[in-house]
Amino acid sequence: MALRCTECGALTIPEGPELDLSVTTDLGTLARHLTLMNTNDPPQDSERLYVREVVSKADARLACVEDEISRLEDRLKVLLREHALLSEYRTKNVGILSPLRRMPPEILGQIFSWALPTDEQAKSPAYRPNPKDSPWVLTWISSRWRAIAVSTHSLWSLVHVDAAGSLHSLSMIQTQVQRARGLKIHFYGRQERNAAPQIQLFRFLSEHSNRWEALCLRLTSALVPRLDSLRGQLPALRRLWLEWDTPESQNRIDWIECFGVAPCLVDVGVHSGNHFIPVSLPARPNHITRYDLDADWPTHRRLLAQLPNLVEARLQASLGAPWPDHTNHKTSLPHLRRLYASQTQVLNYLKAPALEEMAVHVHDVPPGYCKQSISAFIRRSSCSLRRLCLEGPPLDPESLTFVLSNNSSVVELINITADAKDLFVILTHAENPFFPVAPHLSAIHFDLTSGSIDYDLYLNILESRCRAPHYSLKSATLLVPLDQGPSPAVLSKLDSLRSRRGLEVKVLSGVKARIERDTWLYKACWTST
Repeated sequence: MALRCTECGALTIPEGPELDLSVTTDLGTLARHLTLMNTNDPPQDSERLYVREVVSKADARLACVEDEISRLEDRLKVLLREHALLSEYRTKNVGILSPLRRMPPEILGQIFSWALPTDEQAKSPAYRPNPKDSPWVLTWISSRWRAIAVSTHSLWSLVHVDAAGSLHSLSMIQTQVQRARGLKIHFYGRQERNAAPQIQLFRFLSEHSNRWEALCLRLTSALVPRLDSLRGQLPALRRLWLEWDTPESQNRIDWIECFGVAPCLVDVGVHSGNHFIPVSLPARPNHITRYDLDADWPTHRRLLAQLPNLVEARLQASLGAPWPDHTNHKTSLPHLRRLYASQTQVLNYLKAPALEEMAVHVHDVPPGYCKQSISAFIRRSSCSLRRLCLEGPPLDPESLTFVLSNNSSVVELINITADAKDLFVILTHAENPFFPVAPHLSAIHFDLTSGSIDYDLYLNILESRCRAPHYSLKSATLLVPLDQGPSPAVLSKLDSLRSRRGLEVKVLSGVKARIERDTWLYKACWTST
């Protein structure tokens, strides 16, 4: 039987045994009716009449229920509409109480800066500025946000132009330049693309070169002549990175002179690629503290002699260039703290007493050559080297053992190689035939993104050094290919080392691995190469 709700009077339909549509109380008839509903037996004439009466009663009840459903649906629509209006009204009132309304503009501007693309994102080939991204989208939220975003000059300083995709409209870049104060220009020209729009954008940006603080420029043959307008117009430029798009982009280019009058340069990088093209440095380059160049060694030696205050240097020496005699002349870099050498031979020409970190690309050289070069360089420099990064084929066990054992100041070892199995064995406590090898190492890092990983051997290093009484291992990093990540069992063992031994251990792949490797090799995060 249908019942009325005592609170609102709405009709309710009972369930289960209370839903009684029978038209008789005769137990025999009821039992026969139940049998017919649960079997395929044919009804008798008298039973057919009874069932018709039950159907008629059910029809009446259904009509009543359908009317009530329709009424409740109409009521539900009213309630949902009211709910939506109340929610919107409440949200607006809660917004009045939001701490963001009381936040000082300078703090909100700082928060806005966290939404900007990072240097790593900006230099990615896949990066394309989008009006729906920060900082443009910040101007659409409210009048207050727009005013703060427009007046926060640093939000607009990064100007990214890449001719590989659709170029920003000139009016959009004009707006950004107008809102910025100092400018960081990332301009990636493309030799195979239409030169006219690239020249137009570069010409406009050059009109504001007195505000350039950083310039990352990929040159084409059409853009090089436009560099003449920059001469004497770069008073604020601090960071410079130049590269060429293709070998054709270097045709008939002998010299880049415009940067010879840039008095504030502190960071200079040039990647020539196909063949070296000289770039003028300021007449008094004492402010330059970072240097990244690919050239033959005589060119490096000449330029390094002019840069006495270098703190960080990436010396990419041409492989096929003749190496002059190094027995008498050593270039002294008294303030150098971080060094990357693309060949071991570079070390034969240098002395760096303040050096703390060094990365060396090890080529196929006679056994013992790297040991002699590295050890002689450290001894000659009398430096307290803290980090040693070896890139390329792994050193033979004797050489690595010699270098580490004779330089106890080296507490961080990095290997970037395709095959580290021999290194794993050398550095494992229990299996090391030269025991002990560098018990003073507090950090061991491997980049195996171009090879394969034996996780059992890797775990042996960590576990054995953590257990050994006089070992100092505190952190370890492993860079792996995307498709060779550790299994759940390996991850469990690494978690155990973190919790039981306090070991800081990271396993990275993809973009995070590339960023970590670039850091080990002292590549500037803001350049494109």
